[in-house]
Amino acid sequence: MAVALQDWESPNSVDEEQMIAWLRDVGSRPPALTTAEIARLLDRTGSHRLRNAAALALADLKADGAAERIGVLLRRADVAPQSGSLLFALDELGGTLSLEGLLNILRNGSFEARSEALHFLDADRVSMADPESRRVASAQLTALAAGPDPDAAAAAQDALAMLPDRTGHVGSGQHQA
Repeated sequence: MAVALQDWESPNSVDEEQMIAWLRDVGSRPPALTTAEIARLLDRTGSHRLRNAAALALADLKADGAAERIGVLLRRADVAPQSGSLLFALDELGGTLSLEGLLNILRNGSFEARSEALHFLDADRVSMADPESRRVASAQLTALAAGPDPDAAAAAQDALAMLPDRTGHVGSGQHQA
């Protein structure tokens, strides 16, 4: 392989376009990168373009542990604005979105990412470990729904309508997948 792994963390040391091309071709010919190298790139790169391409490549390869790695990234506020491809990859892998990831994306994500995150909630693919986490999420969503960002507020209102209560029932007058 022409690129050393340690070079991935240094933005000017790697030809980003070449790396993205390798990641996009991962399923069509012998890959230039191993699954482990792609996973390491996903975890360490500062480039959202490389991160998204790596996540999609791992989804194409159905890589073990990829859904968990993507889930960890989706909790980061700096990742949320460019998280649409990560959410698509997580969906392709059949993964679940953490409650923390859902809140982060609704607060900081793009329109596309917010819509995809709501899809996870509507499909009952947001992990809610216990009634207390649902209560905290409900309180945070209520605050976000009353906040100054109209797009985040609208997404939070939609999420509140879908959020199961302590008994697992969806909010009154709402729907469930």
